[in-house]
Amino acid sequence: MDSHALVIVLRLVHLLAGIFWVGGAIVLSLFVLPAQRAVGDDGRFLKEIMVGQKLSTWFGVSAGLSVLAGLVLYGRNVSVSQGAWAATASAMTFGVGGALAVLAMIIGATLSGGSQRRMASIGQAIATAGGVPTDAQRAELALLNRRTALGAKLSLGLLLGCTVLMAVARYV
Repeated sequence: MDSHALVIVLRLVHLLAGIFWVGGAIVLSLFVLPAQRAVGDDGRFLKEIMVGQKLSTWFGVSAGLSVLAGLVLYGRNVSVSQGAWAATASAMTFGVGGALAVLAMIIGATLSGGSQRRMASIGQAIATAGGVPTDAQRAELALLNRRTALGAKLSLGLLLGCTVLMAVARYV
């Protein structure tokens, strides 16, 4: 594959994966999690969408692909310009946007992802015990739901900042 075609493929991967990641974060943070809270769901819906339907896996794959493709594109621009491009305002803007994306990925994987894994474990224990959660399990699920929502909101804020920076980087 020639260099031009590789750049096109990397840009497509970066954009399409980023669109899925940011769009999913918007829908999850602004609609799904508040709706779950409003109806008083005990976490079964979130467990199904994130674990059963593998949305958390899709988030991880899209985040990883977007960040990886972005890093390769950034590195390529630095390499082609013998480092000169890295000192430009555009490169610095892309760099800050990329750092926000990496931070969003870390927060999503640790805060939200860790909470979701623990919720799945509690859900399994509840199912094994007959389907009725104990008061302690309900309390822990409520805490984990709040942690998931916090992680989603933090990630969304970082991703929106990243998106704005990526959109304007060529013009600064």
